[in-house]
Amino acid sequence: MAQTGVYAPGPVIDADVIIRVNGIVREHVSMDWAGDTTGGLPEQVVSAGTGMRSRTGTILWAQQDVQAEPPHPLRQTGGWPPREGDEVVIDATVDTGQGPYSFRRFTGRLGRTTGSLVDGTLTSTITDTLGDALQEMMTIPPLAGGPGGSPSAWTAAYRAFEAAGLAHLPPPDADVIAHYTGQGETAAVTGTVTAPGGVRGDNEYGTWWRDPRIAPSTALPRQGRDILVIGRGARLWDTFVQITLSDGTRVRLDCTTAGALTASLNGATIWTGQWVGAEQFPVLAFQLTTTGVRVFISRERFAQVIPATISRTATVTEVYGGGAGVSARYLRVAASGTAVVAATPEHPLRWFQSSLSGASVRATRGMENVRARAVVDAWGDATLNAVWMDEHGVPTTRPRDQLVTAATARTVHVTERVFDGTWSVGDDHVRSGVIVNGEEGLLDWPRDTTTLYQETSARTIEEPEVIERFISVPTEEEWGPVDLTPSKFGIDPMYGSLPRVGTWIAAVSSLSDSSDDPETWVHQNGITYNAQIERLGQRTLKVTETVGNIPAGRTVYLKTPLVGTQIHYSFRGVASPTIRGTWKSTWADFQVRSELQGPAWAEPLVLEAGSWLTPAEAQAVADVLAAEVTAPIPTLSGVQVLWDPTRQIGDVEEWVAHTKDGAESWRARVLVTGYSEAWAGRVPGQSVDVRVISWTDPTDGKTYNDLAAAYSTYAGMSSGTYQSVYDALPNTI
Repeated sequence: MAQTGVYAPGPVIDADVIIRVNGIVREHVSMDWAGDTTGGLPEQVVSAGTGMRSRTGTILWAQQDVQAEPPHPLRQTGGWPPREGDEVVIDATVDTGQGPYSFRRFTGRLGRTTGSLVDGTLTSTITDTLGDALQEMMTIPPLAGGPGGSPSAWTAAYRAFEAAGLAHLPPPDADVIAHYTGQGETAAVTGTVTAPGGVRGDNEYGTWWRDPRIAPSTALPRQGRDILVIGRGARLWDTFVQITLSDGTRVRLDCTTAGALTASLNGATIWTGQWVGAEQFPVLAFQLTTTGVRVFISRERFAQVIPATISRTATVTEVYGGGAGVSARYLRVAASGTAVVAATPEHPLRWFQSSLSGASVRATRGMENVRARAVVDAWGDATLNAVWMDEHGVPTTRPRDQLVTAATARTVHVTERVFDGTWSVGDDHVRSGVIVNGEEGLLDWPRDTTTLYQETSARTIEEPEVIERFISVPTEEEWGPVDLTPSKFGIDPMYGSLPRVGTWIAAVSSLSDSSDDPETWVHQNGITYNAQIERLGQRTLKVTETVGNIPAGRTVYLKTPLVGTQIHYSFRGVASPTIRGTWKSTWADFQVRSELQGPAWAEPLVLEAGSWLTPAEAQAVADVLAAEVTAPIPTLSGVQVLWDPTRQIGDVEEWVAHTKDGAESWRARVLVTGYSEAWAGRVPGQSVDVRVISWTDPTDGKTYNDLAAAYSTYAGMSSGTYQSVYDALPNTI
């Protein structure tokens, strides 16, 4: 989020800083914090910075009052001493003759507080909470681009951000009956999209959908519960959320870009109001309660509307709305509605679409019981996306191609604004080229069902037995929904047709007397065979088979009969069980190499992209990386600069160095990948880590290619001197 206000750094900084803990101003002696990001490059090629992702630091507090004894560690008086989890906000106020202007410097929470047993001084750690959020454990099912769905790698990454509480809506829970994000997919997380509506793009906040219609899941009964509906307003157009009940009742909430709210019942207005929350994106939320409709006017406050009676038994048949997703719940605990709305992220994820990745794919890999950070890091490394949280607490992700082409935020004259620091060449090793290893999914999604598992040979059983075993999904496969209810051949006659879709089991028996029919129907002989199939996570099935009533001298074969007109010939003699499901994806490895090559003596950069890139995207990433790692480039890290409160991670700056006589020595276009800031009272200091995008030399690098680029014909050179022709050549090397 851009800092507002005007700031022109001068030799004397007139700054003031205010720290608020839970909204209360607290005095300090000193403080510092630092944070950085990869700048959209894989971790193994980044030498500058610490890879912290989060801003972290410390505050040395001033004594609040003259005290006879040190503060008690556990007893608070007036909210002091501070405790872990307390909200902390730091603002700097600066007046350079054009102000004063206030600049947000830090938003986060307090960590551990330590105190002196002697003089009572207190020190607290601080963090911006990005690292906290990404510790959330999460599971993402494998996805497939079948009817009504077109996932991308961003789909899985967005679900990781959502699970961490960093997206547009609260993450889905056990009460959810419909949940739709529209981020990288047209399918719903919960429920079924019946009409996706039109897509609208926001260049800073991703994909937003207008008017999607979702049929909710019927797995959770209403049973008289309250209904909670949540959507997210857009900043560029009016939005709404609406539900339709099984008795025809329609409840709708509209929100304009100015935050004006209108609630209606069956098309008639029942309430108007105004969004009073400070969020840039209003939360469209209402709850159907025992007394009417509760409309939220902020994430913490609501207005109670009492219209005509709304049924407590009618179920939701459709969820309809626009903006950045919509979600509906049957609340098992009515009072939890306010907590769910309050858990809606204050600042939704700010993300920019990449030209290198994000294409729709046929399938994505599933991830189970992993931390959100593992997913975000893997996605960021593979797709060249940088992730950080800004000074206002806004989570941000931006791809490398947008970072390096952004407009210049400021020009830094090294002799004026840089106090200390070094450059070095060779920290980021030169590479001979780039190799990207990935895997591509091939999807099997037939019209009915696909076979997920087929027993290779018929097993034999001679005595009644209960068999428990586990079937694992092969490493190179992902399974969609599995039919867990097996049907039996022979019980439902097929009359020579193919069996119905789904999972099938069968057993036949053979008599010891060879004169008898060697293959007879199970139910004719009284032999029982049943199977119970349970799905344990994404990659394991537990199969419990029970075989009983086996007469003496009989052997039971777990397979379909070889003879019998009631079974289609292609399914005779098939070993049991045959487990089917909706779809299956099979994954194959691929490798691409960059076209641009560096020196032969160097090692290649190998990027493990997993399933995050298509082969075409992998090639584009390899070529972009090769342009940066196949030639030496200077590294500038820990450079002490003149404090500038408008500087942010992700800014592009122009650094200019001069000789002693004032002539330009070199010019570099750099990307700010991190900075640290320290305050001693009211005196701030700042140091930065930057990644050089391009380096310009005013005297070197003149080649015939430069000549051709500067002059299309000899006529353009005829009127000038040799020096003027030379000076007009491009400078970038």
